[in-house]
Amino acid sequence: MESKEITILLVEDNPDHQLLAKMAIKRLEKKFSLIVCDDGETAIEKLEKGLIPDVILLDVVLMNEVNGFDIARHIRQIPQLEETCIILYTGYENPEYIANSKQVGAFAYLLKDDDMSVTVTKLKRIIESWQKERKS
Repeated sequence: MESKEITILLVEDNPDHQLLAKMAIKRLEKKFSLIVCDDGETAIEKLEKGLIPDVILLDVVLMNEVNGFDIARHIRQIPQLEETCIILYTGYENPEYIANSKQVGAFAYLLKDDDMSVTVTKLKRIIESWQKERKS
């Protein structure tokens, strides 16, 4: 990966999954700054106030009225965030979810995995792919 620091916004309401995601991000061998939101409303509020992360790791199933698809749809309506890499992050391997992820403008769909090395490898590949796509 390139050496520029990337800003990652993690939107995850489950503390255990939040911890696993944080651990995976720390193992990326990449300079990053991490911002964590426990719910979608807080994430949207920060984004509307000018936060422009490079990557948004977004849980699909949040325990409130707004789900990850709704948040992704909203993000894509903010012009400054059109280049942001949205990764929908979930424990559900649901074909409908996967199809919806593309429709709402997500760059990738990442399954939560208890094996940290699997999550790290997949997350690293997704970010590298997004960075290459941005350069071309």
